[in-house]
Amino acid sequence: CHLPHSSESAGLLKGDGTNLCFGCHEDIKKKYDTSLAKHKALYVGQRCGNCHFAHFAEYPSLLKKQGQELCFGCHGESDAARPDGLRNIRLEIEGKKVVHGPVADGQCIECHETHGGGHPKLLNGSFPQAFYASFQPDQYDFCFRCHDKELLTAQPAKEQTAFRNGSDNLHFRHVARKQKGRTCRACHSLHASDGEKLINPDGIPFGNWTI
Repeated sequence: CHLPHSSESAGLLKGDGTNLCFGCHEDIKKKYDTSLAKHKALYVGQRCGNCHFAHFAEYPSLLKKQGQELCFGCHGESDAARPDGLRNIRLEIEGKKVVHGPVADGQCIECHETHGGGHPKLLNGSFPQAFYASFQPDQYDFCFRCHDKELLTAQPAKEQTAFRNGSDNLHFRHVARKQKGRTCRACHSLHASDGEKLINPDGIPFGNWTI
């Protein structure tokens, strides 16, 4: 990593920080070059050093902290001076009665890529980002890795879901529509809520409304 006598880079490094790391970590370089959604931490400040130590660490992969606490180093602060618009996820979940399983376990990587990926918000699967979405059979497979697909697809429904009118599956009724199908976020908070099943008792933001 270092030249012994002189270098154009600080610390007598053989190259600038990120490119030096990519000399060995070719898989991360490929994500860096090709990902549609890129983790901003790789492009600002200390770049790789935002999350990793260079020489040694208490945690695997030379991480500075483990699990959720590493993410909260950036996504757990409210700083109006920051121009990057990062949401304070720590504040969002603090004191909530119901916390989404992976979040409660401190495992952000159950849902999010760490360096980059092919989906918005660094999600590691397809999930509609809008309030409405024309329904496609596989577009919620990201959710159905953990949740039973019949919550949505069973019609008529019995014990698959309690959200029904008699045997009419109201998940199916609201979501599986060619036009203006309501996505999960129409009723559910994604990280935490004071309402059962992550339903937001104060309503869900939609433009300037709260529904």
